[in-house]
This record gives sequence, C-alpha cells and structure tokens, in this order.
Amino acid sequence: MINKEELFTYVPPKAARLSVCSACQLDCPACEPHAHSVAGKKNGVLGWGYMRAKDFAAFIRSNPSIKTIEISHSGEIFLNPELGLIIKDAFEQNVTLTAGTGVNLNKVSEQMCEDLVKYRFQEIKVAIDGADQKTYAIYRRGGNFDQVIHNIKRINFYKEKYKSQFPILEWQFIPFSHNEHQILIAKKMAMELNMKFKVKLNARVDYAPIKNKELIRKMTPSGAATRDEHQEKHATSVGISCHELWLYPQINWNGMMTGCCANYFENVGNVFEQGLEAVMKSERYVEMKKAVLGISAPSKDIPCSQCPIYFSVPKDVRIRSTLRSLVTGRTHG
Repeated sequence: MINKEELFTYVPPKAARLSVCSACQLDCPACEPHAHSVAGKKNGVLGWGYMRAKDFAAFIRSNPSIKTIEISHSGEIFLNPELGLIIKDAFEQNVTLTAGTGVNLNKVSEQMCEDLVKYRFQEIKVAIDGADQKTYAIYRRGGNFDQVIHNIKRINFYKEKYKSQFPILEWQFIPFSHNEHQILIAKKMAMELNMKFKVKLNARVDYAPIKNKELIRKMTPSGAATRDEHQEKHATSVGISCHELWLYPQINWNGMMTGCCANYFENVGNVFEQGLEAVMKSERYVEMKKAVLGISAPSKDIPCSQCPIYFSVPKDVRIRSTLRSLVTGRTHG
C-alpha cells in the first residue's frame, strides 16, 4: 500500500535518471520533435550538450541514497567525451549504471567497449530497427548497421575476456511498415549475439504504421500491436512516465530538473545548483505530483500543462498506471 502522506513528502530516491548527453549524430524521423534536430541543436529545455564528469561525481556524493542511475535519454551517451570517467567513478562508488532508454551504438571506441565490461555497466538497450543496412537506415538515418554489430561483438569479446555477464545487451526493435518483415530475422541475430530481444511499440502512429498486426501481437508480452491497443486491453498506458517524479527523477545534463523523461518543455529547478532535495521539495515539483494524481489541474507554471501524454491518456488510466508503478517500485526497488 502507498502511504498518501508520503506521496507528497520528500523521500530520498534510490535511483535517478541523469541524461549524460543530449547530442545525437542520427536523424531519426519520428524522434521527439521538441528534442531532436541533427542539423543544428536541440530545441526546448534539453539543449545540446553533455554532462561533465565533475558534476556527475558531485551529484552521486551529495546523494548517497541513489544506487542506480539510468544515463540514457534523448541523445547518444557515447558522444560524451567524459563518459569513461563517469563509468569508472560510478563503479568505484558502487553506483550501478544502465542505458535502458537506448543507445544507437554507432560510435564507440575500443577502450569504451572494454570499460563497459571492466566497470560492470549493468545493461544497455541497443536500438536496431532492421536486420541489414538498407532496412536499418530507413529509420536510423545516418547510422551504420555493420558498425553497430561490430561494436556489439567487441563488447562480447571483452565480456568473454573478463568472464562477465555485464553489460547485459538487449536488441530493441521498433516495428514499422518498412521493417516488420525482418523482425524474426533480427530476433535470430540477437540470439546469436547473446542479446535479449524486445519489440518496442511505435510511439508515433502517423509514421510508417505496421501492416502485419497479428505478427506484432505475437512478439509483444502484452499481446498488443499498437500502444492504443495495449491501453484498451490492459487499462494502462505504454510509455507513461509520471511515476518517475517519485522513483527516479529525470535530470538533464546541465543539472536542470525535468522530473520525467517525457518533459521536453520546461525545467523546475537546477539540481547541481540547488541540490536534489531542495528541488524535489519545491512547490512546483510537488504541484507536478498533484497534477499527475488528479488532485489539482496543472497550472501554466508546470511542465504537465504542456505535456501531450498528460492530456491524451485518460485521467483514470494515468492515475492507475502511476500508482501501480509506485507500488511495484517501492516494493522491489
């Protein structure tokens, strides 16, 4: 059960989401429009940059309750030139790192391949939407399929060298009309590369919608072919991230607190300058929590007022999904 008073009282989180790099070298057509622009730089609150190792070091030392950090978000973490220092420092401070939001893995040095294993980076989800260069590059514009597979093999080489299961690698496949015919081939390739395989439902229904829905239903744990279908079947929403406000707040590379990974609109303070506790106790941050749970309507002063997910997902579904995540997260987190 969730203690209602605790919902709006500061509880030091056990985990956080730190976006270590917002830059990306690819130009994926369905990428969040507010977040991505390869031609220039990112628009909106995220900007275009990377987290300094000294800021990461100060953060984990100032927040000893945090033992797990998700470092991928809207950019490509491997474009951060100080990533090696961040990974090493986290390892030495017994902080577990994951890249579960996803990486494209196009540009990774040999040293980085080794460091990921040596410093026991826990899990990496690699976005590979195809089984060859021709199909892969339709969506991952500017990407090199063969190079990605090469980098996976190099990481596997060091896993064997160090006799380690880490990082656990997962092949993430978003099905579109142009690649759904390769989904079973990709799954077989993933098995051969000692990777888990996951189908991620397309968040943009207006971009290359799938044709073979029955195939996709067989490939997803929920038995749904689209996000709308998932919501209809299970009364929960795929991709809703409101619970992150409590369990693992999203922080931008420059310390700006966005609260959840869906916020590309506005920050509610700077964690590097004010401290995590002060920001999470702030009036605006608490107001976001109340808006999520339907206690009050979002004012113009908070990001929820600009969030399409907030307004597109039915209120009861949003509340149910959030509370369910909080119960699960606090029981097993």
